[in-house]
Amino acid sequence: MKGSILFLITFISSSIFSQTCLEGNCINGNGTLKNKDKSICKGQFKDSTYHGKGTLTYSNNNTYTGYFKNGKKNGKGVFIWYNGNKYIGSFEDDMVNGRGVYYWINGDKLEGVFKNNLYNGIGKKTFAKGDVYNGDFYNNFMHGKGSIKYVNGEVFEGEFKMDKKEGMGKLIFVDKSYIIGNWVNNQIVGELTTFSKKGRLIKTEKSSLEKKTLIFF
Repeated sequence: MKGSILFLITFISSSIFSQTCLEGNCINGNGTLKNKDKSICKGQFKDSTYHGKGTLTYSNNNTYTGYFKNGKKNGKGVFIWYNGNKYIGSFEDDMVNGRGVYYWINGDKLEGVFKNNLYNGIGKKTFAKGDVYNGDFYNNFMHGKGSIKYVNGEVFEGEFKMDKKEGMGKLIFVDKSYIIGNWVNNQIVGELTTFSKKGRLIKTEKSSLEKKTLIFF
C-alpha cells in the first residue's frame, strides 16, 4: 500500500456543563447525555462527568466505546472512525496511549505501543495481502531501519523513509541468493550487486528505473 494513512486523532472535550440529560442519572449513575456539539454519551457518570464505562457517539458518526476517567478516555477502549478504520487498545488523557492495534478498512493493521495519538519506535505492520513489516516507525510511517517479509517468500532489509524504501537495502530471494543496492522512492537505482546464497559475488551491474521487477508496493 502506498503511504500510511496518518491517523492524527482530535478528540472533543467531554465536559457536560449546560448540556442535556436525555435519560437516567447524568450526575452520579447511569445515563444518556447529549452534548452541545450533538455528540451523545451513554454510560456511567460521576460528579456530572463521564466516569466509568460508556459509549460516546460523535456527530460525524465516529464512536468510542470503553472507559472514561474524569471526563476523558482512559483505559481500554475501541474507537471506530466513520470510514471504517478502527483502533483497539489503551487510552490515556483522551488520546491513544499505550499498547494497541490500528486497523485500516482495507485489512492493513499496525500494532505496538502508541503515544499521544502517534506511533513511534519499533513495531509491526501487517498488510492485507500478507506482507509483514517489522522495524522503525516515525509518526505512524515506516521510517528508519526495517524489513519486509513478502508472501512470496522474499525478504527486503534496509532503510525506509515515509513508508518507502529509501537508501541502502538488501533483497533476499526465495533461493537465498540476494542483491544489494540503493533504493530511491521504492525503486533500486545506481549500482546493484548480486550474490549467491552462500555469499559468493555473482555480478555487479548498473540498475535502471525500468526494472519493474524490483519495484514493490
